[in-house]
Amino acid sequence: MQGQSLTDSKVRINAYRALSSPAYISQTAQDPILEAFQLYKELRDWSEYEPEFRKDYLDLAQRCSDYAVALLGHCRRREEVRSVDSSTLCRQPALLQHCRRSKLAQIMSLHAG
Repeated sequence: MQGQSLTDSKVRINAYRALSSPAYISQTAQDPILEAFQLYKELRDWSEYEPEFRKDYLDLAQRCSDYAVALLGHCRRREEVRSVDSSTLCRQPALLQHCRRSKLAQIMSLHAG
């Protein structure tokens, strides 16, 4: 039974490795920034639930966060940044806490004024 649990955990972490790939998110997500933050939240939750894979989950969560910030880094003007309305990203209660402390929120506040 213990081996089954470890196998399930390994399958799950490998699936999240694929799902959190910037290339995969870019090709499949209608809203890649929102998708990255949703994955970030899921990965942080799994890091608490499966402490033996905590580092792996946290590394993948950071990759999602970095990807969202990098997308915003491609904005050339304030209007482009505003088009990615942080209030839309942060309307979902599950993501609100992360949005408040994220690099994305910091970038949005710098460019919004």
